[in-house]
Amino acid sequence: AAFQSGRYIGNVTALAAVVAVIGIAYVRRWIRQPVARIGAAALLLTMTAFNAVTVSVATIRNTARAESSINRMQGALGHWLADNTPAGATLACNDIGAIGYFSGRRIIDLAGLVTKEILRYEPSRAGDVVFIKDRKPDYLVVFPAAYPMLEKAPFCRTVAYVEVKDNTASLFDFQ
Repeated sequence: AAFQSGRYIGNVTALAAVVAVIGIAYVRRWIRQPVARIGAAALLLTMTAFNAVTVSVATIRNTARAESSINRMQGALGHWLADNTPAGATLACNDIGAIGYFSGRRIIDLAGLVTKEILRYEPSRAGDVVFIKDRKPDYLVVFPAAYPMLEKAPFCRTVAYVEVKDNTASLFDFQ
């Protein structure tokens, strides 16, 4: 997704460079002429170094900004939930990582990454709402823009929220 700005792949740049160097070693074996070997190796090493540096430079700032957004949004909510909900509470979340980690609570994953049962429901936000009603979590922790139909739902009330003005970590912008 464009909004992620490469933050999920930037950290594997070093691994890609190592794989490229191994590839260069194999290419050198296939080329018989010494001058062509040196030229091919130099070209491939230059391309590998250029790619590693440019990808790293391009993703470092975006990754740092995204991490800051996650800490100020999901991290803050996770800490709030740890401090303000019972230890046995169940949370239904559409972004489980930092919230699950910092809250220490049982998580129902509305994206289906770790709670596969949701995949049996209609693949839409309406299906998510039916799933939420069926599972009856103690708390619902979602991006409001992702679930506008819940704004006036009688079974929901806002108990906490976080506003992140320069959100770079999620698809939904709350400004």
